[in-house]
Amino acid sequence: DAVIACSINSGAVELYAGRQTVRPGGLLMPGRTWTDAEWLTFVAALQARNRPVYLLLDSVEMDAPLAAARRVFRVEAAGAADVPYYFVGGGSINRRVELFRLLP
Repeated sequence: DAVIACSINSGAVELYAGRQTVRPGGLLMPGRTWTDAEWLTFVAALQARNRPVYLLLDSVEMDAPLAAARRVFRVEAAGAADVPYYFVGGGSINRRVELFRLLP
């Protein structure tokens, strides 16, 4: 039932991990970016439905959603994954990135 917040790795996470994903960042694919309030309301709604929420720090665009979550939720390290880490303006490198669980 877990939902994983991540960046461009969202398709691979859904395909290979079988988890639903959400993309709360907006730096890599500009368009309408979630506000902190929208993001935090979304996480709270998932938690109210007993859906675990994780955040994969797979690009710089995940820094803001993580910082917002830390202001409201308990954030605990949940492991790491070897995935592409994406950069604003293009490009990526393979590296180990942190996975966090967002708790009420």
